[in-house]
Amino acid sequence: MKRFLLLFTLLTSLFSVRAQTDITFCVDMTSVAGSTDFAAQAIAFDFNSFNSGATPLTDMGDNIYCKTFPLAAGEVRYNFFFAAAGGAGGPENLAPLAGQACVNDGEEGIKRTFTVVNGQSQTVFFVWETCDETLPVELTDFRGETLAKHNRLYWKTAREENVQWHILERSNDARNNWEEVARTQGARLSTEEQGYTLDDEAPTATAYYRLRSVDYDGSQGISPVIMLERVNDGLTIQAYPNPAGDLLEVVLNSKETSTASLFLFAADGREVLSDNRRLEAGLNTLSLDLSALPSGIYFLRVGEQLLRVVRD
Repeated sequence: MKRFLLLFTLLTSLFSVRAQTDITFCVDMTSVAGSTDFAAQAIAFDFNSFNSGATPLTDMGDNIYCKTFPLAAGEVRYNFFFAAAGGAGGPENLAPLAGQACVNDGEEGIKRTFTVVNGQSQTVFFVWETCDETLPVELTDFRGETLAKHNRLYWKTAREENVQWHILERSNDARNNWEEVARTQGARLSTEEQGYTLDDEAPTATAYYRLRSVDYDGSQGISPVIMLERVNDGLTIQAYPNPAGDLLEVVLNSKETSTASLFLFAADGREVLSDNRRLEAGLNTLSLDLSALPSGIYFLRVGEQLLRVVRD
């Protein structure tokens, strides 16, 4: 019975995780960014009481503010909120017109509307107080990985309208000094999924990346930012005991002070654990808590190193 309850709990937990889909909301604040009253930007949903539950957005640079939320499938209603330097501010004052699907004027006032489809991560871009999208593409995926000598960035689009270039940019702090790394031509006009890959041939130890998609008419939009950390090329990895119980001791030998990103994958490829640890030059022993994981075969990845781990 205990085993059955444990299995039921694990299955329920996995189902709950899968039922959440990452949706990134972004707003272009260029129209008010020059105002002395403008201080910050936030977003609030119908499930967190709108203004009283507003969540701050992250300044991505170029007056673009974004944040990613794990949301259940179905319709959500939300508004972007203006925060003024003196403490005043408020929600958008949208005036929905016939055919504008981005907003509605239900019983709680005018709200933007978005329908989450389970498993379909998306990035939603809008201009403050309009229904205009700021990005000439519908970006469905943006990720990267560190390889032996370079970083590789991948992304997918579900729709492109008049897109001339996709430009990969890098910064050391995610806020300033963005520089172009590489670019590739867009699909111009497409309603089918497009996949892209670009390499950063001279990456820094910690690098932040974003995509700038440029239209033929000069309009452009900016993606959310992702971060990649490179593990020292001289890194070696060991783990014990293996098979492991509730704790796995990971020994990393680093040539210099660095940061390591550890990922543990199940045999079916699912990521079940991740962690970032600071390494000193020499031997480093790190403990990973496996107590919440069922018995089975796992793979521990640190940079280019991959190690098979058995959980008793």
